[in-house]
Amino acid sequence: MDQVITTILYDGQFWIALIEKVDPTGIIKIGKYTFGSEPSNNDLRYFYLYLYSSIECLKSTIHIRIKNKRTIEEQNRSTTKAKEAYKQLQTIQLKEKKRESKEERELEEQEKYLKKQEKRKEKHNGH
Repeated sequence: MDQVITTILYDGQFWIALIEKVDPTGIIKIGKYTFGSEPSNNDLRYFYLYLYSSIECLKSTIHIRIKNKRTIEEQNRSTTKAKEAYKQLQTIQLKEKKRESKEERELEEQEKYLKKQEKRKEKHNGH
């Protein structure tokens, strides 16, 4: 059974929920949800009932040792590691998206160029 830890914290600009899911083998998945302003009890209730299950959690390369009880210092350290891991995964995904969009753009430009050349040949052959 997975162990799930959700931490609601203020990151300096927004209130966020940092979700850490740890499976029995020690693999951690990290997700983040941004509330914006400080969430009220109703906002938190809505989050847990309707939004919590739809948050995408990214698989991290960090493996952790599972303990039953954690001290406050360990919790803070874990949250910091989770934030760093989430940022790393986010940058990797952004790089992949940029690469894919660049390839798509290049293909579109190539197709556009080929259509233009074909149209040019048709005009030339018509006269």
